[in-house]
Amino acid sequence: MNARELLFPPGATRHDWVLDGMLALGLFLVTVLPYASYSAWNSTPRMLLLLTLSLMILPLVLRRHSPLLMLAGCTVAGIAQVIVVNTFTATLVVLPIVAYSVARWVPGVLARSVVVIGGFASMIGPLRWSTAAEGFSISARGIVLFVLASFVCLGLIVTPYAIGRRVRESSAAHADRIAAAEERYALLLAEREQQTRLAESRARATIARELHDIVAHSLSVMIVQAEGGRAVAAKRPE
Repeated sequence: MNARELLFPPGATRHDWVLDGMLALGLFLVTVLPYASYSAWNSTPRMLLLLTLSLMILPLVLRRHSPLLMLAGCTVAGIAQVIVVNTFTATLVVLPIVAYSVARWVPGVLARSVVVIGGFASMIGPLRWSTAAEGFSISARGIVLFVLASFVCLGLIVTPYAIGRRVRESSAAHADRIAAAEERYALLLAEREQQTRLAESRARATIARELHDIVAHSLSVMIVQAEGGRAVAAKRPE
């Protein structure tokens, strides 16, 4: 598989564009717009907050057409979100979608990149949230918050990744079964055609032998009659 097929896996249709666009729009309405009037976010400039959150949702448009570009876009947006926002947001719902999509549509070892990136993100994000909640100091509460948040974020990556790989393997096995069935059907058709040709050859050979016997018998009768007529003509010319 070349680089273009890795970045843009074949098989995506115009209908997939519509579905992915509707998914991104729906998540934008549910996870981004509510923060536009949320007073608790006064410490962060509202437009900067909305821009950062929107950049987290926008790459989902490429979910089916280019999962790796989607992963890159969400990674950059996630880094910006960690810098700008000091707590978790509803846009984290993007994480399992990205993990599943990469696992489902990206082949081979390259799909594991989402687990590596997600593993780092599951530590960096909770570390930012826990230290911000404790005023950038280390405490038992902050450690517990960090550990719990890390496990939750890691689960949001690993679980959908495993599901996506399982679905991909099942689809590949189904495609292999279909290909094997088509191959068996083609072999069966070829065998039947060969048997038909052999039957036709045997029928032609049988007809030829029977025709040869009939012609030979007729010629023998003609020869006998001719010999008999010559003998009779010699004895009784009249």
